[in-house]
Parts: sequence; C-alpha cells; structure tokens
Amino acid sequence: MTSTPTPTPPRTSEAATAAPRTSAVEIATAVWSVLAVVVGAWILVEPSWYPLGSNDPSAGFSLLADVPTRAVGLIAVMLGVVGIGAALAMSARLPSARMGYGLVAIGALETLVFAAIVPDIRLLILMGYLCALFGPVLVLGILIAGARGNRRNLLVVTVAAAVVATGLVAFGANGEAFSEAGRAMVLGLADAGPGMLFVGGSFIGGALWLASTVRHLRRLREQCAGCGRPTRGLTSNVATWGRWATIGAALCPLPYALLRLTWLTPWPVSMDVAVLEADPGLRVFGLSLGFAALAGSVLTLGLISRWGEVFPRWIPVLRGRVVPAGPPAAVALVVAGAITLAGRSVLQTVVAGEGGFNALEAEALLVFPFPIWGPLLGAAAIAYFLRRRGQCRQCAAS
Repeated sequence: MTSTPTPTPPRTSEAATAAPRTSAVEIATAVWSVLAVVVGAWILVEPSWYPLGSNDPSAGFSLLADVPTRAVGLIAVMLGVVGIGAALAMSARLPSARMGYGLVAIGALETLVFAAIVPDIRLLILMGYLCALFGPVLVLGILIAGARGNRRNLLVVTVAAAVVATGLVAFGANGEAFSEAGRAMVLGLADAGPGMLFVGGSFIGGALWLASTVRHLRRLREQCAGCGRPTRGLTSNVATWGRWATIGAALCPLPYALLRLTWLTPWPVSMDVAVLEADPGLRVFGLSLGFAALAGSVLTLGLISRWGEVFPRWIPVLRGRVVPAGPPAAVALVVAGAITLAGRSVLQTVVAGEGGFNALEAEALLVFPFPIWGPLLGAAAIAYFLRRRGQCRQCAAS
C-alpha cells in the first residue's frame, strides 16, 4: 500500500507574510487619505471653493487646468478611500507577495497623482516667499546669538550688517520701503494662498505615499524598511558623484541671485531703474528673493562641507555637535521636488502655452534652470545621506 504524499503549500515571501511593525509613516498616510476624502467631498458639494481649474488665475502652470472640477472631487474621494485601506494594509500581515506588489502599484499611483500631477510651480513660490519673509531675520538672529561671547565674531557680524544696511539705505530702502516690501509679500501670499495651500497639501500627501510605498517595497524585497540595506550600487562611488551633483546644484540658483543683486547698482537687470527709484519697497522685495537664492546655494554646499556634518561655533546651543544626516537630506529632497515640479510647469508654458512655443519663457530657463537643478539637488541630498548614515536603529546594519 502506497501513501500519497501531502502536497507542499506554495512558498511565499517571508517579507510579505511577516507582520511588519506599524510605523508613524503608514499611520500619517492613512490620516492624510481621510483628509483627501473630506476635501474631495467638499469640492463636490461646493465646486466654487476649488482653487484650481477654471478658478485658477495661474492655470497655465497647472496640469489640472482643463480637468472638470467635479471630476477632481470624485477622483480625490476615490483615491482617498482606496488609500486608507492600502496604507493600513501596508502595516498588516499579507497572505501573498502578489498582494504586496498590488499595494506597491496603488502607492505608486497615489504618489504620481498627489506628488507629481497636482502640485506645480506655486509650491516653490510658497517656499521662496516664506524664506524671503522669515529667512533674513532668522539668519541674523542665529548669527548674533552665536557671536555672543566672541568679540571677533560679533565684530564681523556687526560690520557685515552695517555694510548691507548702508547699501540699502543709499538706494532709498528706508523703513517705509521694508514695510511696503513686507506688505507686498503678505498680499501676494494672500492672493495666491488657496492655490498654494492646495498644491502644498497635495505634495505633503504625495511625499507620505512615497515614503510608505518605499518602506513596503523594501519589506517585499527582504530589506530593512528603515534603511533599505543591503544595497550596493549607489554607495560604491557616492563621494565622487555626490560631490559633482552638489557643486552643480549649488551653481544653479546663482544666475537668479546675481540678477537680483544688480538691483543694488545703477544698472538693474530686467527692471527699469526709474521704477526701482520710485518704489524702494520693490527693490527690497527683489533683493530678499535674491538673498534667499544665494543662501540656498550656500546651504547646498553644506552637503559636502565640514559644517554640514558638525554644527559651526556660531550656532548657539548646537555648536560642536554632530549634524544628524536625516533632516538636512529630507529638507533638500523636499526642495528638490519643488524645484523639479517648477521645471515641469515652466516647460509646460514653453511648449504648450497659448500661441505655441514661448521664447520668453524658454529664456527664463537660463535664469531658472529648474529642469537640471531639481534632479541635481535630489542626487546631492541622496549622496549626503548615503555617505553619512550610521547604524540603522531597526536592523543594526551599518
């Protein structure tokens, strides 16, 4: 009498069947998906509230200009409902790897829509306005606080501030001009605020979906969800390609910064000197954006500099401490994403704008090289993180 062998059940990926630890990333993604459902439902109820589409004064930069408002609301509700389940399932035990890769497909779709299709150049404009408004005060405060107790540093900061102030006053930038510049920034934010908030909120959701999807894909590939190890390809020559990417990214904002700095001279580029003399607030406004671009270039170089690894002595409280690798890389990646989206918006107006090819917008790419700036900054941020990341807290790999 022969016995019939018991069939062996099909093997599934250990990473797909193991119960992953629920993280704040998946929870935040699910919560954001709930908000997407609420916003989509509100658009269906009150279409006039929707700040893009037919209600958008900057429709030429958006991919949603010709999409019906109710269709946007319906898609937001559908993606939100599906996203709630998918985000929670990414932290649950899965019966098969096939289902796991299905969740990857859903995450990729959500990332594409919310991080790449909905946002546009207004995301970068919002960041630029905020930097111009609060950046100078923040930097000056840090410099003064860090220079306290060191007479030489305090003298340097004082002299530099005096030189800048003298130059501004010499060109009519008095207190009233600063007030007008600040008022212009606030009014600009108020006018474009709903659209900026909409694309900004969408970008946040897309970033959450990207992080959740990457973590889930790493588990399917039996890698650490936190750090992705083991990996090989990118890390072999990270110091070399990272340095070149960083230098290239640091050079990209300099044309715009130099253009705005010419507003301090009698030969301002792209602006009539009579207009600047009649409106000193406009001069301050342009210079603040120029200094923000210049600061961005300097901060980019920090990704390959010593002070990007150890806090300098002029930074209070944190001086001498090791800079954690994660936050600078994350900020640089967010800015890189915003710059890349701005490049897509500008190219959209160049190629598909009203009247066909737009030569003026094409020339603007020489001052704003967004299409190469964004990818270079993203590569620089990734190289910085790969070069400096230490031992993983989840898998203890180093």
